[in-house]
Amino acid sequence: MREMWARRIAYLTGVVVIVLSVLFAKLQNPADVSKERETRLKSAIVSENNIKNKEYIRLGKQIYVQQSCAMCHSVKGDGNPRNPLDGASEQLTDKQLKQWVVGAPELEERIGAGVLRLKQANQKLTEDQIELLIFYLRSI
Repeated sequence: MREMWARRIAYLTGVVVIVLSVLFAKLQNPADVSKERETRLKSAIVSENNIKNKEYIRLGKQIYVQQSCAMCHSVKGDGNPRNPLDGASEQLTDKQLKQWVVGAPELEERIGAGVLRLKQANQKLTEDQIELLIFYLRSI
């Protein structure tokens, strides 16, 4: 009889120790901390991307200004109102935007020869500069 009670007490003691261990571990290492850490990491990444995006937009706008695009186009009301670029990025893919920026031969029938020549001056831009310009156009 004593052996049976000793086994039961040993078993119950083991269960109590395991339950208390799990409880103590939960109290010392709440799951919310890892979620909070993950949230902070995600917000840092988003913030870093925002900084990069703002820099890309700034550089793209700088190229827009350097290339005197505002002589023919407007952005948010600034520039030539005859050809606004607001919303153009919603209607065109990046490939199509690039064709318009560099005056691709495919556009010859859609725009005049003089305008095409002006746009073809942008072909001297590097691929990175063209991408930054397109990034800027996407931001408006």
